[in-house]
Amino acid sequence: MLDLTAILFLASISIVYAVYTTTWLCWYIWKDKSGIVIVDTEDVLFSGGPKYIRNVMFLGIAVSQLFSPCLLNEHFISSGLSTIMVLISRIAALGISVIFFNHLATLRFRNMEEYLLKRFDSRVLFLLHLFNRMVGIYYLWHIYLYSYDTFHLFNLTSSLEFMFVMIAFGSLSALGGMNVILVGCAILWFLETVGQSVLFSTAYPNMFRNTSIFTFSPDPCYSQYGLNYFLIILCQILSVQPAYTLFQAANNTRQANIAMLVGILLLTIKTVLYACSANGLLDYANKQELHFRDSIHGQYNLLFEQPQLFRLRRQKHQKAEHVHSVASITFPHFFTLFSVFGCNTISYYLLQTQTLAMHTYLHILPNWLRSGLISDGRELHMTFSCLYLFCAYMTVVFFVYPHHIIPPKLLHAIDYHLFKPFLSSMMYMPVISFVLLGPLCPDFWSIPAIIVSFSTFISGTIFVSQNNPKFDSCMDRWLPTLLFVPAFLTSLLLSWILRAPRFLPNSLLFKHHMSLRRRPEKTRSLSILTDGPNIRPARSSFRIGGPS
Repeated sequence: MLDLTAILFLASISIVYAVYTTTWLCWYIWKDKSGIVIVDTEDVLFSGGPKYIRNVMFLGIAVSQLFSPCLLNEHFISSGLSTIMVLISRIAALGISVIFFNHLATLRFRNMEEYLLKRFDSRVLFLLHLFNRMVGIYYLWHIYLYSYDTFHLFNLTSSLEFMFVMIAFGSLSALGGMNVILVGCAILWFLETVGQSVLFSTAYPNMFRNTSIFTFSPDPCYSQYGLNYFLIILCQILSVQPAYTLFQAANNTRQANIAMLVGILLLTIKTVLYACSANGLLDYANKQELHFRDSIHGQYNLLFEQPQLFRLRRQKHQKAEHVHSVASITFPHFFTLFSVFGCNTISYYLLQTQTLAMHTYLHILPNWLRSGLISDGRELHMTFSCLYLFCAYMTVVFFVYPHHIIPPKLLHAIDYHLFKPFLSSMMYMPVISFVLLGPLCPDFWSIPAIIVSFSTFISGTIFVSQNNPKFDSCMDRWLPTLLFVPAFLTSLLLSWILRAPRFLPNSLLFKHHMSLRRRPEKTRSLSILTDGPNIRPARSSFRIGGPS
């Protein structure tokens, strides 16, 4: 149980976020009493609104929080070589994604689904990508929380008070969309940075005595040397995570690229600090004969348990009793737990919920329902807030909270494979294949992409259905490469054999839209909700759909 200081601290940060959110909402409503234009409201909810919110630091902070709910837990169950290869894969994947994002931004697309509709002129590929985005979010929550439960790692679901804060942040974020989410991510990042500094100073005396982080021997399958980490992370950035939404939210391409660079730098610094801290904590746990999940709690004379949460440590293990009812968490212990295990998870949750709500509104709601619900900006704001609340609560109910009842599995921590193949990830490799081939191969069209996508998905599904998740095999670890390489090469071969008919429109091969890169004049597009054309600014102004 938490002491009074810890409870007041949780209430304080929730109140600070609530004050900002409600103050901003009142100002936003008062700003235009006659009703807000739909395009302006979309700009606020989806991109962040005012320039002072969409600065490179806030966007970079949000980008750095997209990769994992808790990096410290990753380092507890990974060897030094895995840590290095995952970091390199994340940097390389984000770098390639930035090149792709610049291409999409030059062509003036707001999201990947809009690009695929224009590039392939196929509703099937559009629906496959949308399905992969929605199911992929579930896969990310599942693999991380599955690993936390497997090793009894402390996480946000371990304490009911932390869950209340998570739901409070999610409910408040519904009032302003991306505008308030960026501020919330900045607040949580600041708290995490302070807690990370406290943890680093605590673990520093033992940091270089343990050799686990400096162990560079590969796993028996040598899976770290392949494309497995890279392909999974690349698909997450391009097709699941809201990385392009954050890129497009910047004022221009220069600031967008700077924000991505800031995100890479923050991710690298955070990864190195957490890896060193985990090394020191593991050394402390070994000396005290504790499980590595108790490496932080043991320094406060506590042991972590579920569902009891905590019990006091005794000098003699045979006299240890379950006294969790009197084992209160002191504020230093609480702050370390919340900042390290909770803050990034809440930011991760806010950004994922934003993705679910935005794409539900843009691509899943029927046009007749959207037209009936929305006639001006305020009705759009109310509709989006309801969708965000629905997605936020459903994420907690179906994705996050149920995982605490999963019984732990006995696995070896050093050889643990984080990105396990599940049915929810079998669309990753087909989607990333036709997404990457879109700009690389101008003659690549929809029919080869559909054939290869369904064939790859069926092959992966058959493998997963025959696979036992309790045991890791080399096929599990190499599955991303084994699915991607044949899909990529087969797509190229089929696009060469099955030539697109000449009577098909130019939009199918994207040749007409590629010419927009060389045309300096203004382009025109239709709004999401109305049939009237909107004049978009020239290429010198990067914002899409925002005020010129």
